[in-house]
Amino acid sequence: MRNVGTGASFVLEAPLESQGAGGVHWRGRRQDTGEAVAVKGTSLREGFPSGARDAGAAWKRVELFQREGRVLRGLAHPGIPRFVDAWEEHGEDDVRYWLVQEHVEGGDLETKVSKEGVRFAEAELVQVATQLAEVLAYLHGLSPPIVHRDVKPENVVLGWGAAEGGERGDTRAYLVDFGSVQDGSKEEADVVVGLGSTVAGTFGYMSPEQLRGKADARSDLYGLGATLIFCAAGRDPSRLPSARLRVDFRDACPGLSPWLLDLLEDLVEPAPEDRPGNARLVLERLRMGPEAAGLLNVDEDGGKGSSGAGRRRQMRLRSDKRSAAARWRRGTWPRGKPAGSRLEIEATEAEISVKCPPAGVSPEVIQMGTFAFAWNVFIAVWTAGALAGGGPLFAAFSAPFWVAGASLAKAIVTPLAVHTKTVVNVDTFSVTYEVVLPGGKVVWSKTETGSTADIEGVSVEDSTKAGVDAMPTGESCMAVMHVGVNTYTLAPGLKEVEQLWLADQVNEWLFPGARVDREYGEQ
Repeated sequence: MRNVGTGASFVLEAPLESQGAGGVHWRGRRQDTGEAVAVKGTSLREGFPSGARDAGAAWKRVELFQREGRVLRGLAHPGIPRFVDAWEEHGEDDVRYWLVQEHVEGGDLETKVSKEGVRFAEAELVQVATQLAEVLAYLHGLSPPIVHRDVKPENVVLGWGAAEGGERGDTRAYLVDFGSVQDGSKEEADVVVGLGSTVAGTFGYMSPEQLRGKADARSDLYGLGATLIFCAAGRDPSRLPSARLRVDFRDACPGLSPWLLDLLEDLVEPAPEDRPGNARLVLERLRMGPEAAGLLNVDEDGGKGSSGAGRRRQMRLRSDKRSAAARWRRGTWPRGKPAGSRLEIEATEAEISVKCPPAGVSPEVIQMGTFAFAWNVFIAVWTAGALAGGGPLFAAFSAPFWVAGASLAKAIVTPLAVHTKTVVNVDTFSVTYEVVLPGGKVVWSKTETGSTADIEGVSVEDSTKAGVDAMPTGESCMAVMHVGVNTYTLAPGLKEVEQLWLADQVNEWLFPGARVDREYGEQ
C-alpha cells in the first residue's frame, strides 16, 4: 500500500492487469471520499519502449501521457471512465507523472475472449458495438474532434462504474487508454508507440492509413470493426485470412446475421473512403438491425460515407439509384405472383433467380407465324426465279427481304421456344437465352454477364421505347434491366402483370423499398 497525490491523496492498493497500456496501472482509492480509482503513472526513466533508449523517445512518451490527461479532463461520457486528477512529481534525477480516473470493475475484451473463453452471442455483440459507437460518435463530434487511434479489445472494458450513492452502476462497455489520442488540433505522424515504431495503434486493429502516420475518425471505425470481429471469431483479425488488405472473416463468424456481417465488412474496408463516413451512421445501422439492409452510408449533410463493400453487394444505394428507386414507387404492381403465371422466381440473401418459359401459342403468334411463313416462301420462290433468269447479281437484290424474313422468324421462335434465365448475386449477374426444342434439346444459347454494381434497375416499358423488338403476343410492354448503356429483356412476350411482378421482385432484391415504375404511357 502506497500513498500518492498532491491535493487529494490516493492509496495504491494493487496492480491492474488491464485498463490500458502506456504506463503502470494501479487500483486505488481516494482517501478523503473512499472512491475507487484507477491510477496510472509513468516517468522519464521507467516504461521506455523496448529498444528506444534515447531521450527523444522518452519525452514523446511523456508528451502523450500529458496529452491523455488534458484530453480526459474535458470529456464527459458514461462510456469513458471519469477523469479525477493529474499531476507530476519532481525528484532529484527523475520526473514522475500521474493520472487518476474512475475505476471500472470488470475485465477487458482481450482477457474475456482469449483467457476466459467468452463467446459473444449476436445480441451481446450488437450491444457492445452500439455502446462503443456511441462513445466514438461523442468523441468525433467534439470541436476539434478526438480520434482515439487505438480501439482494440485490450482497451475496451466490460464492467460497471459507480452510480449515485456509491451503488454499482449498469454493466456496459467502456473505452479506456487515451494514450494514443489525437485531439485534432494538429497533424501528428511521429507518435512513438512500442518497439520504437513511428505509428499510433496496434497491428491487427489499426487501419492501413495509420501505418502511414495518418488517422481520422474513420480509423477508429476500423478499430471498432476489428474489435467486434475478434469478439465474434475468437481470434485476432491478423490471424484470419486476408486478400488485398481485406480481412476474410465471414467463415469464422458463422453465427452472425448477414446484415451484421455486412456492417463489419464495411467497417474494416482498407480504404477509409469506403467505410461508413462517421460513427452516427454506424449507430443508425446497429439500431435498425436487419432493416439496415440497403441503407445508404451517406451523412445527412451530404458528407462522404458510401460503402465500398456495399457497392460490391448492391445493397447500398448510390444517390442516383435512390432517386431511381423513388421514381419506381409511382406505379401500381401486383403484390403476389399472378395467378396462372409460369414465371419462377427464387430469392435468397445471396442471389435472386428468374426463370421465364416461352410465352406459348396465341392467336397473335399464329397470325404472325402464318405471315412469316408466307413471306419467306415468297422470297424463296422469287430468289430462285432470279437466279434462274438473271443470275446471282439480280438475286442479290433479295437480301434485304431475307433479313426481314429472318426477323419475322425470330419473332415467332421467341414466344414458342426461347427460355430466359436471369441470375443476380451480390457480385455479378447473368442473362441466358436458350432456344429449346419440344423434346428438351437446346439448339442455341447465349449468355450475357456483368457486374451487379452496374445495374441501375428494372423497369417495364413500351417495347418501342425500350429499344427491343415487340413480341407477337398482344403485349406491347417489356421488363427491361438497365445496365449502363445496355438493356436486357428478362421476360419476352409475357403478360403485363407478369412483367410488373418480375420487375418488382428484382428491384426489391436489389434496392429494398424500391418498386417498378410503369414507364410506358406516362410522361
